[in-house]
Amino acid sequence: MKLWIFTEEMPRKETIKKIIAEFASKIKTSVPELKDLDIVPEIKDKKFTFSYIVENVECEGVEKVYIKIISGSKSFLDYLIFFQEEEPNTTDKPMFAIEETKVDIGESRNVTAYQRNTKFVYLSYFFQDIESLVIYFRDFPSDELDNTYSLRFGIRLLLTMGVNIWGIRNLAEYKLEPFKSVDELIEYKNKMPPPASGQRVMLTKKEDIIELSIKLDKGSGVAENRISHDPNVGQAASIIYCLRKLGWEGKIILTNHHVTQENFSRARSKLVSILFKEDATLFGLTMPSRFDLPSEYWTKEVRSEKMATIFLHVILSRLDNVEAIFDNHAGCERGYLKLNDGTFQTLPKTIFVPDLVICDHNNHKILDIEGKKDTNVELGISEIENYDEVENDYIKVSYPLPYTLERWVVLYGGTGTNISHEKVAFLLNENGQVIVSENAPEMIKESTKEYHILSK
Repeated sequence: MKLWIFTEEMPRKETIKKIIAEFASKIKTSVPELKDLDIVPEIKDKKFTFSYIVENVECEGVEKVYIKIISGSKSFLDYLIFFQEEEPNTTDKPMFAIEETKVDIGESRNVTAYQRNTKFVYLSYFFQDIESLVIYFRDFPSDELDNTYSLRFGIRLLLTMGVNIWGIRNLAEYKLEPFKSVDELIEYKNKMPPPASGQRVMLTKKEDIIELSIKLDKGSGVAENRISHDPNVGQAASIIYCLRKLGWEGKIILTNHHVTQENFSRARSKLVSILFKEDATLFGLTMPSRFDLPSEYWTKEVRSEKMATIFLHVILSRLDNVEAIFDNHAGCERGYLKLNDGTFQTLPKTIFVPDLVICDHNNHKILDIEGKKDTNVELGISEIENYDEVENDYIKVSYPLPYTLERWVVLYGGTGTNISHEKVAFLLNENGQVIVSENAPEMIKESTKEYHILSK
Protein backbone atom coordinates (compact mmCIF):
# COMPACT_ATOMS: atom_id res chain seq x y z
CA MET A 1 0.00 0.00 0.00
CA LYS A 2 0.98 3.64 -0.23
CA LEU A 3 1.77 6.10 2.52
CA TRP A 4 0.14 9.48 1.94
CA ILE A 5 1.29 12.59 3.82
CA PHE A 6 -1.14 15.50 3.44
CA THR A 7 -0.13 18.90 4.72
CA GLU A 8 -0.61 22.66 4.42
CA GLU A 9 3.06 23.14 5.29
CA MET A 10 6.33 23.11 3.39
CA PRO A 11 7.38 19.45 3.81
CA ARG A 12 10.72 19.49 5.64
CA LYS A 13 12.96 16.45 5.32
CA GLU A 14 13.60 16.08 9.05
CA THR A 15 9.87 16.09 9.79
CA ILE A 16 9.11 13.62 7.00
CA LYS A 17 11.87 11.33 8.33
CA LYS A 18 10.34 11.47 11.80
CA ILE A 19 6.87 10.67 10.46
CA ILE A 20 8.07 7.71 8.39
CA ALA A 21 10.14 6.29 11.26
CA GLU A 22 7.22 6.55 13.69
CA PHE A 23 4.86 5.05 11.12
CA ALA A 24 7.18 2.07 10.63
CA SER A 25 7.28 1.54 14.37
CA LYS A 26 3.49 1.78 14.54
CA ILE A 27 2.94 -0.98 11.98
CA LYS A 28 5.68 -3.06 13.67
CA THR A 29 8.12 -3.19 10.80
CA SER A 30 11.80 -2.30 10.82
CA VAL A 31 12.56 1.42 10.75
CA PRO A 32 14.10 2.22 7.35
CA GLU A 33 17.42 3.93 6.81
CA LEU A 34 16.41 7.48 5.88
CA LYS A 35 19.65 9.45 5.65
CA ASP A 36 19.38 9.69 1.84
CA LEU A 37 15.66 10.57 1.83
CA ASP A 38 14.77 13.00 -0.93
CA ILE A 39 11.59 14.90 -1.84
CA VAL A 40 10.93 15.44 -5.54
CA PRO A 41 7.95 16.75 -7.51
CA GLU A 42 6.12 14.10 -9.50
CA ILE A 43 6.32 15.07 -13.18
CA LYS A 44 4.23 13.29 -15.81
CA ASP A 45 4.11 14.32 -19.46
CA LYS A 46 6.24 17.34 -18.47
CA LYS A 47 3.58 18.53 -16.02
CA PHE A 48 3.61 18.69 -12.25
CA THR A 49 0.94 16.38 -10.82
CA PHE A 50 0.74 18.45 -7.60
CA SER A 51 2.15 15.48 -5.70
CA TYR A 52 5.65 15.05 -4.30
CA ILE A 53 7.35 11.67 -4.10
CA VAL A 54 9.57 10.74 -1.17
CA GLU A 55 12.49 8.82 -2.63
CA ASN A 56 15.04 6.45 -1.06
CA VAL A 57 12.59 4.98 1.44
CA GLU A 58 12.59 1.21 1.77
CA CYS A 59 9.90 0.34 4.29
CA GLU A 60 8.36 -3.14 4.31
CA GLY A 61 4.76 -3.04 3.12
CA VAL A 62 5.04 0.49 1.71
CA GLU A 63 5.04 0.72 -2.07
CA LYS A 64 5.46 4.51 -2.32
CA VAL A 65 5.36 7.60 -0.15
CA TYR A 66 3.49 10.65 -1.47
CA ILE A 67 3.19 14.19 -0.14
CA LYS A 68 0.36 16.49 -1.19
CA ILE A 69 -0.26 20.13 -0.26
CA ILE A 70 -3.89 20.54 0.75
CA SER A 71 -6.10 23.27 2.17
CA GLY A 72 -7.50 22.76 5.65
CA SER A 73 -10.40 24.28 7.50
CA LYS A 74 -9.55 26.72 10.27
CA SER A 75 -7.65 25.20 13.19
CA PHE A 76 -6.21 22.54 10.89
CA LEU A 77 -3.48 20.19 12.12
CA ASP A 78 -0.21 20.26 10.19
CA TYR A 79 -0.12 16.67 8.88
CA LEU A 80 -2.66 13.97 8.10
CA ILE A 81 -1.16 10.53 7.43
CA PHE A 82 -3.00 7.83 5.49
CA PHE A 83 -1.93 4.25 4.75
CA GLN A 84 -4.03 2.97 1.86
CA GLU A 85 -3.83 2.08 -1.83
CA GLU A 86 -5.91 4.85 -3.38
CA GLU A 87 -5.34 8.56 -2.90
CA PRO A 88 -7.38 9.63 0.14
CA ASN A 89 -10.53 11.69 -0.14
CA THR A 90 -12.01 14.02 2.43
CA THR A 91 -14.11 11.32 4.10
CA ASP A 92 -11.21 8.92 4.70
CA LYS A 93 -10.06 8.78 8.32
CA PRO A 94 -6.32 9.42 8.74
CA MET A 95 -4.13 6.96 10.60
CA PHE A 96 -2.03 9.74 12.18
CA ALA A 97 -2.88 13.40 12.78
CA ILE A 98 0.17 15.46 13.68
CA GLU A 99 0.73 19.03 14.85
CA GLU A 100 4.30 20.30 14.59
CA THR A 101 5.53 23.34 16.48
CA LYS A 102 8.86 25.10 16.40
CA VAL A 103 7.57 28.05 18.45
CA ASP A 104 10.35 29.46 20.62
CA ILE A 105 8.85 28.87 24.04
CA GLY A 106 10.95 31.62 25.60
CA GLU A 107 9.18 34.06 23.28
CA SER A 108 5.66 32.65 23.53
CA ARG A 109 5.17 29.86 26.07
CA ASN A 110 1.39 29.96 26.10
CA VAL A 111 1.18 29.59 22.32
CA THR A 112 2.87 26.22 22.57
CA ALA A 113 1.06 25.22 25.74
CA TYR A 114 -2.50 26.00 24.70
CA GLN A 115 -3.16 27.24 21.18
CA ARG A 116 -2.02 23.99 19.58
CA ASN A 117 -4.32 22.01 21.85
CA THR A 118 -7.40 23.59 20.28
CA LYS A 119 -6.62 21.93 16.96
CA PHE A 120 -7.06 18.46 18.44
CA VAL A 121 -10.43 19.42 19.94
CA TYR A 122 -11.58 20.76 16.57
CA LEU A 123 -10.37 17.64 14.71
CA SER A 124 -12.49 15.41 16.98
CA TYR A 125 -15.66 16.92 15.48
CA PHE A 126 -14.71 15.51 12.06
CA PHE A 127 -12.94 12.20 12.82
CA GLN A 128 -13.34 9.91 15.82
CA ASP A 129 -10.87 7.30 17.08
CA ILE A 130 -7.87 8.24 14.98
CA GLU A 131 -5.19 5.68 15.75
CA SER A 132 -2.51 8.18 16.73
CA LEU A 133 -2.80 11.88 17.63
CA VAL A 134 0.57 13.58 17.94
CA ILE A 135 2.11 16.92 18.80
CA TYR A 136 5.73 17.23 17.72
CA PHE A 137 7.81 19.81 19.59
CA ARG A 138 10.70 20.43 17.23
CA ASP A 139 14.04 21.52 18.77
CA PHE A 140 12.53 21.60 22.25
CA PRO A 141 14.86 23.11 24.92
CA SER A 142 15.48 20.33 27.42
CA ASP A 143 15.11 22.43 30.57
CA GLU A 144 11.98 24.36 29.59
CA LEU A 145 9.62 22.17 31.61
CA ASP A 146 11.46 23.33 34.73
CA ASN A 147 10.44 26.92 34.09
CA THR A 148 6.95 26.78 32.63
CA TYR A 149 3.95 25.74 34.71
CA SER A 150 1.59 26.58 31.85
CA LEU A 151 3.46 24.23 29.53
CA ARG A 152 3.23 21.36 31.99
CA PHE A 153 -0.50 21.97 32.40
CA GLY A 154 -0.92 22.19 28.62
CA ILE A 155 0.88 18.87 28.18
CA ARG A 156 -1.31 17.18 30.79
CA LEU A 157 -4.37 18.44 28.92
CA LEU A 158 -2.95 17.00 25.69
CA LEU A 159 -2.31 13.66 27.36
CA THR A 160 -5.88 13.68 28.68
CA MET A 161 -7.08 14.18 25.10
CA GLY A 162 -5.09 11.11 24.05
CA VAL A 163 -2.35 13.04 22.24
CA ASN A 164 1.17 11.57 22.04
CA ILE A 165 4.13 13.90 22.64
CA TRP A 166 7.16 13.85 20.35
CA GLY A 167 10.35 15.87 20.73
CA ILE A 168 10.56 16.42 24.51
CA ARG A 169 13.38 14.01 25.28
CA ASN A 170 13.25 14.35 29.05
CA LEU A 171 9.46 14.30 29.37
CA ALA A 172 9.50 11.07 31.39
CA GLU A 173 11.51 12.77 34.15
CA TYR A 174 8.54 14.97 35.00
CA LYS A 175 6.08 12.09 35.35
CA LEU A 176 3.30 14.07 33.68
CA GLU A 177 0.18 11.98 33.27
CA PRO A 178 -3.34 12.44 31.92
CA PHE A 179 -5.78 13.84 34.46
CA LYS A 180 -7.77 11.02 36.00
CA SER A 181 -10.71 13.05 37.28
CA VAL A 182 -12.46 16.40 37.06
CA ASP A 183 -11.40 17.21 40.63
CA GLU A 184 -7.75 16.48 39.90
CA LEU A 185 -7.77 18.81 36.89
CA ILE A 186 -9.41 21.61 38.90
CA GLU A 187 -7.02 21.22 41.84
CA TYR A 188 -3.92 21.22 39.60
CA LYS A 189 -5.05 24.30 37.70
CA ASN A 190 -6.00 26.31 40.78
CA LYS A 191 -2.66 25.61 42.48
CA MET A 192 -0.68 27.03 39.58
CA PRO A 193 1.08 30.34 40.38
CA PRO A 194 -0.46 33.46 38.81
CA PRO A 195 1.02 34.68 35.52
CA ALA A 196 3.03 37.92 35.34
CA SER A 197 -0.11 39.74 34.16
CA GLY A 198 -1.87 38.72 37.36
CA GLN A 199 -4.92 37.55 35.39
CA ARG A 200 -5.40 34.07 36.78
CA VAL A 201 -7.49 31.37 35.17
CA MET A 202 -9.52 29.64 37.87
CA LEU A 203 -12.02 26.79 38.07
CA THR A 204 -14.86 26.65 40.60
CA LYS A 205 -17.04 23.57 41.03
CA LYS A 206 -20.57 23.96 42.45
CA GLU A 207 -22.91 20.99 42.56
CA ASP A 208 -23.93 20.76 38.87
CA ILE A 209 -21.94 23.76 37.58
CA ILE A 210 -18.27 24.38 36.85
CA GLU A 211 -17.30 28.01 36.37
CA LEU A 212 -14.19 28.79 34.38
CA SER A 213 -12.96 32.32 35.06
CA ILE A 214 -10.93 33.31 32.00
CA LYS A 215 -10.36 36.56 30.11
CA LEU A 216 -11.01 36.05 26.41
CA ASP A 217 -10.17 39.49 25.00
CA LYS A 218 -6.86 41.28 24.68
CA GLY A 219 -8.29 44.32 26.43
CA SER A 220 -7.37 47.16 24.08
CA GLY A 221 -7.97 48.55 20.59
CA VAL A 222 -10.04 46.58 18.10
CA ALA A 223 -9.49 43.40 20.15
CA GLU A 224 -11.26 44.79 23.22
CA ASN A 225 -14.43 42.89 24.22
CA ARG A 226 -13.91 40.40 21.38
CA ILE A 227 -12.76 36.77 21.49
CA SER A 228 -9.16 37.66 20.70
CA HIS A 229 -6.86 36.36 23.44
CA ASP A 230 -5.52 33.35 21.53
CA PRO A 231 -3.64 31.58 24.37
CA ASN A 232 -6.69 31.82 26.65
CA VAL A 233 -9.01 30.74 23.85
CA GLY A 234 -6.87 27.63 23.45
CA GLN A 235 -6.76 27.07 27.19
CA ALA A 236 -10.54 27.42 27.54
CA ALA A 237 -11.21 25.06 24.62
CA SER A 238 -8.94 22.32 25.93
CA ILE A 239 -10.14 22.63 29.55
CA ILE A 240 -13.78 22.38 28.45
CA TYR A 241 -13.05 19.39 26.23
CA CYS A 242 -11.12 17.58 28.96
CA LEU A 243 -13.82 18.21 31.56
CA ARG A 244 -16.33 16.52 29.26
CA LYS A 245 -13.92 13.70 28.45
CA LEU A 246 -13.45 13.10 32.19
CA GLY A 247 -17.20 12.65 32.57
CA TRP A 248 -18.53 16.04 33.66
CA GLU A 249 -22.17 16.24 32.57
CA GLY A 250 -23.19 19.42 34.38
CA LYS A 251 -23.06 22.99 33.12
CA ILE A 252 -19.81 24.72 32.15
CA ILE A 253 -19.96 28.51 32.30
CA LEU A 254 -17.11 30.86 31.36
CA THR A 255 -17.04 33.93 33.63
CA ASN A 256 -15.05 37.19 33.68
CA HIS A 257 -14.58 36.74 29.94
CA HIS A 258 -14.86 40.46 28.98
CA VAL A 259 -16.75 39.66 25.76
CA THR A 260 -19.85 41.70 24.82
CA GLN A 261 -23.01 40.23 23.35
CA GLU A 262 -22.70 42.26 20.15
CA ASN A 263 -19.23 40.93 19.44
CA PHE A 264 -20.08 37.40 20.52
CA SER A 265 -23.11 37.25 18.23
CA ARG A 266 -20.87 38.10 15.26
CA ALA A 267 -17.93 35.92 16.31
CA ARG A 268 -16.68 33.18 14.03
CA SER A 269 -14.00 32.00 16.43
CA LYS A 270 -13.27 28.28 16.68
CA LEU A 271 -14.11 28.65 20.37
CA VAL A 272 -17.77 29.28 19.48
CA SER A 273 -17.98 25.93 17.67
CA ILE A 274 -16.41 24.22 20.68
CA LEU A 275 -18.87 25.89 23.07
CA PHE A 276 -21.69 24.57 20.87
CA LYS A 277 -20.35 21.04 20.68
CA GLU A 278 -19.51 20.79 24.38
CA ASP A 279 -22.64 22.56 25.66
CA ALA A 280 -20.77 25.37 27.41
CA THR A 281 -21.75 29.04 27.67
CA LEU A 282 -20.41 32.51 28.40
CA PHE A 283 -21.93 34.05 31.50
CA GLY A 284 -24.48 36.77 30.74
CA LEU A 285 -24.48 36.13 26.99
CA THR A 286 -26.96 34.39 24.70
CA MET A 287 -25.53 31.76 22.40
CA PRO A 288 -26.07 32.27 18.66
CA SER A 289 -29.01 30.24 17.37
CA ARG A 290 -26.68 28.02 15.29
CA PHE A 291 -23.05 27.62 14.36
CA ASP A 292 -22.32 25.24 11.52
CA LEU A 293 -18.99 23.50 11.08
CA PRO A 294 -17.51 23.26 7.57
CA SER A 295 -18.73 20.22 5.68
CA GLU A 296 -15.14 19.02 5.23
CA TYR A 297 -12.05 19.17 7.42
CA TRP A 298 -9.81 19.63 4.38
CA THR A 299 -9.96 19.96 0.62
CA LYS A 300 -7.59 19.23 -2.25
CA GLU A 301 -8.42 22.56 -3.83
CA VAL A 302 -5.49 24.86 -3.09
CA ARG A 303 -5.53 28.27 -4.76
CA SER A 304 -2.67 29.84 -2.83
CA GLU A 305 0.56 31.25 -4.22
CA LYS A 306 2.39 28.85 -1.88
CA MET A 307 1.87 26.17 -4.53
CA ALA A 308 4.56 27.98 -6.54
CA THR A 309 6.86 28.99 -3.68
CA ILE A 310 6.85 25.52 -2.08
CA PHE A 311 7.53 23.94 -5.49
CA LEU A 312 10.56 26.22 -5.95
CA HIS A 313 11.70 25.62 -2.37
CA VAL A 314 11.73 21.86 -2.99
CA ILE A 315 13.43 21.84 -6.39
CA LEU A 316 16.02 24.58 -5.75
CA SER A 317 17.10 22.99 -2.47
CA ARG A 318 18.07 19.88 -4.44
CA LEU A 319 20.75 21.75 -6.38
CA ASP A 320 24.35 21.46 -5.23
CA ASN A 321 25.21 23.95 -2.47
CA VAL A 322 21.86 25.78 -2.83
CA GLU A 323 19.57 26.20 0.17
CA ALA A 324 16.57 28.13 1.42
CA ILE A 325 17.83 30.46 4.15
CA PHE A 326 14.36 31.85 4.97
CA ASP A 327 10.80 30.87 4.14
CA ASN A 328 7.43 32.39 4.90
CA HIS A 329 5.09 30.50 2.55
CA ALA A 330 1.51 31.79 2.64
CA GLY A 331 -0.41 30.26 5.54
CA CYS A 332 2.59 28.20 6.67
CA GLU A 333 4.94 28.24 9.62
CA ARG A 334 7.27 31.25 9.44
CA GLY A 335 10.93 30.25 9.42
CA TYR A 336 14.05 31.79 10.87
CA LEU A 337 16.78 33.44 8.80
CA LYS A 338 19.72 31.07 8.53
CA LEU A 339 22.92 33.09 8.89
CA ASN A 340 26.16 32.37 7.06
CA ASP A 341 27.70 30.89 10.21
CA GLY A 342 24.92 28.29 10.45
CA THR A 343 23.02 29.94 13.31
CA PHE A 344 19.47 31.24 13.05
CA GLN A 345 17.88 34.65 13.63
CA THR A 346 14.26 35.67 14.13
CA LEU A 347 13.15 38.40 11.72
CA PRO A 348 10.86 41.07 13.20
CA LYS A 349 7.21 40.78 12.27
CA THR A 350 7.14 44.55 11.75
CA ILE A 351 9.17 44.46 8.53
CA PHE A 352 8.36 43.26 5.03
CA VAL A 353 9.92 39.88 4.29
CA PRO A 354 10.02 37.70 1.17
CA ASP A 355 8.07 34.46 0.94
CA LEU A 356 11.28 32.62 0.13
CA VAL A 357 14.99 33.45 0.23
CA ILE A 358 17.26 31.10 -1.74
CA CYS A 359 21.04 31.19 -1.48
CA ASP A 360 23.38 29.76 -4.12
CA HIS A 361 26.70 29.48 -2.29
CA ASN A 362 28.62 28.39 -5.37
CA ASN A 363 27.78 31.56 -7.29
CA HIS A 364 27.25 33.81 -4.22
CA LYS A 365 23.77 34.74 -5.38
CA ILE A 366 20.68 35.24 -3.21
CA LEU A 367 17.13 35.34 -4.58
CA ASP A 368 14.44 37.19 -2.62
CA ILE A 369 11.18 35.74 -3.90
CA GLU A 370 7.63 37.04 -3.55
CA GLY A 371 4.86 34.60 -4.41
CA LYS A 372 1.52 35.76 -5.80
CA LYS A 373 -1.50 34.38 -7.60
CA ASP A 374 -1.46 35.03 -11.33
CA THR A 375 -4.19 37.66 -10.88
CA ASN A 376 -2.03 39.71 -8.49
CA VAL A 377 1.07 40.32 -10.60
CA GLU A 378 1.16 44.08 -10.06
CA LEU A 379 0.80 43.68 -6.30
CA GLY A 380 3.80 41.35 -6.27
CA ILE A 381 5.85 43.80 -8.32
CA SER A 382 5.08 46.59 -5.85
CA GLU A 383 5.78 44.45 -2.77
CA ILE A 384 9.33 43.49 -3.74
CA GLU A 385 10.13 47.22 -3.49
CA ASN A 386 9.64 46.86 0.28
CA TYR A 387 12.63 44.59 0.86
CA ASP A 388 15.25 47.28 1.60
CA GLU A 389 15.08 46.88 5.37
CA VAL A 390 15.29 43.10 5.50
CA GLU A 391 18.11 43.07 2.95
CA ASN A 392 20.20 45.92 4.38
CA ASP A 393 19.72 45.20 8.10
CA TYR A 394 19.70 41.41 8.07
CA ILE A 395 20.57 39.51 4.88
CA LYS A 396 23.51 41.62 3.69
CA VAL A 397 24.92 41.80 7.23
CA SER A 398 25.39 38.02 7.25
CA TYR A 399 25.98 37.62 3.51
CA PRO A 400 28.19 40.57 2.42
CA LEU A 401 29.97 40.83 -0.92
CA PRO A 402 30.71 38.83 -3.00
CA TYR A 403 27.08 37.74 -2.34
CA THR A 404 24.61 39.67 -4.48
CA LEU A 405 20.84 39.90 -4.14
CA GLU A 406 18.07 39.78 -6.72
CA ARG A 407 14.33 40.30 -6.22
CA TRP A 408 11.82 38.20 -8.15
CA VAL A 409 8.11 37.50 -8.31
CA VAL A 410 6.79 33.97 -8.91
CA LEU A 411 3.19 33.11 -9.73
CA TYR A 412 0.63 30.36 -9.36
CA GLY A 413 -2.67 29.95 -11.17
CA GLY A 414 -4.49 30.32 -14.45
CA THR A 415 -3.90 28.27 -17.56
CA GLY A 416 -1.61 30.66 -19.44
CA THR A 417 1.89 29.83 -20.66
CA ASN A 418 3.32 33.31 -21.06
CA ILE A 419 5.11 35.65 -18.65
CA SER A 420 4.71 39.31 -19.55
CA HIS A 421 6.61 41.16 -16.79
CA GLU A 422 10.42 41.28 -16.61
CA LYS A 423 10.42 40.82 -12.80
CA VAL A 424 8.38 37.62 -12.95
CA ALA A 425 10.72 34.63 -13.08
CA PHE A 426 8.37 31.68 -12.87
CA LEU A 427 4.74 30.58 -13.27
CA LEU A 428 3.17 27.31 -12.17
CA ASN A 429 -0.25 27.15 -13.77
CA GLU A 430 -3.29 25.12 -12.74
CA ASN A 431 -2.54 22.51 -15.40
CA GLY A 432 0.79 21.77 -13.73
CA GLN A 433 2.80 23.41 -16.50
CA VAL A 434 6.03 25.09 -15.39
CA ILE A 435 6.73 28.32 -17.28
CA VAL A 436 10.09 30.03 -16.85
CA SER A 437 11.04 33.48 -18.09
CA GLU A 438 14.06 33.88 -20.38
CA ASN A 439 15.26 36.47 -17.83
CA ALA A 440 14.93 34.09 -14.86
CA PRO A 441 17.96 33.23 -12.72
CA GLU A 442 19.97 30.31 -14.04
CA MET A 443 19.30 28.21 -10.96
CA ILE A 444 15.55 28.24 -11.70
CA LYS A 445 16.17 27.32 -15.33
CA GLU A 446 18.59 24.56 -14.33
CA SER A 447 16.30 22.99 -11.73
CA THR A 448 13.36 22.78 -14.18
CA LYS A 449 15.22 22.22 -17.48
CA GLU A 450 13.71 18.79 -18.18
CA TYR A 451 10.12 19.96 -18.24
CA HIS A 452 9.79 23.77 -18.25
CA ILE A 453 8.24 25.90 -20.98
CA LEU A 454 10.42 28.90 -21.76
CA SER A 455 8.42 32.13 -21.94
CA LYS A 456 9.67 34.99 -24.10
